[in-house]
Amino acid sequence: MVRKDIAVEHMSSDEPEIYYNEVIHARLLGGAVIRVRKENILGYCRNINHPGKLTKALLEEHQCLTKKCPLLEKYEDVPFWAAYRKQQLAREEAKRQKREKKARARAEAASLTELLDELQKCADAAGKEVDVIRVERLNWHTYKVFYVSDHAYDDWHRFRAFLTAARSKYGYVMLRHIRGEDGHYVTRKEYYARKP
Repeated sequence: MVRKDIAVEHMSSDEPEIYYNEVIHARLLGGAVIRVRKENILGYCRNINHPGKLTKALLEEHQCLTKKCPLLEKYEDVPFWAAYRKQQLAREEAKRQKREKKARARAEAASLTELLDELQKCADAAGKEVDVIRVERLNWHTYKVFYVSDHAYDDWHRFRAFLTAARSKYGYVMLRHIRGEDGHYVTRKEYYARKP
């Protein structure tokens, strides 16, 4: 019978470190025998042409992980693999977030294009004096609507019927007459003449 106090004495918390820091002779992939710490041996390659143990450098050189080599036997208890899995999970999460961001951007662009068409219908119903060029969402119920008209000044106040109709349907809408590079207000004629 094993005494509990003796068993506890033999199980020191330093044992895993002693195990991993232990230096051994290892036959590496390619046949070379070197002295190496156990924690630096990441796995074993079972390829008939070049069997042997793998260090991180050999793993990268032979691209075992990139190729997802089925002949690679990982030593899962080596700390490298836990860090590798964590890194892979972080990459997958970053890719997922990037895909979601692109999907949201596409949905937002489609929504604003649809809104632009609806706002143009409102403008046409109010007198066809305005061409809606671009719509920006400032928050969930506020939009900045860029337009051109036949006048070369800031004439948003002339389109109160359009504004009232747009605000009753879509929330708070602000009109912004498009300006040119020199700061002047662009007319419809100028805008369509310059547009390719």
